[in-house]
Amino acid sequence: MLLTNYTSRVLRVCLFLFWGSLLQGQDNVLSQQIQALHASGTVFEPVSQLFKALPVLKNPQNDLQRGAQRLQLQPEQLQNIVSYRPEAITLQLPYLTETITVELFQVKILSDQFKVKNGNGEDQSYT
Repeated sequence: MLLTNYTSRVLRVCLFLFWGSLLQGQDNVLSQQIQALHASGTVFEPVSQLFKALPVLKNPQNDLQRGAQRLQLQPEQLQNIVSYRPEAITLQLPYLTETITVELFQVKILSDQFKVKNGNGEDQSYT
């Protein structure tokens, strides 16, 4: 069945609102978890040198490029984070003339029963 242009727009708006409400609920859960970590005394390690700001594009082609901040990952800083494995970090990202601060914390995304097997069916380490 073909949808009319109007019906298609209404459906897109409904889906957008549905996903937005789900994400807002998720944001509230994450905010509560971060507040609980702060309240328990968890140290959020500051990370400010993970990315280096690059110059803006000389000839941006569209609004997305005009508002973009190009970043270069600093591998040695990433290696420090991976080696140290802090429970929580406060990541500072350069964005044009501002700095965006994001608080991140570790979560376990794999169950204890998760296994990686090679082509022969043998268990392999994935850490």
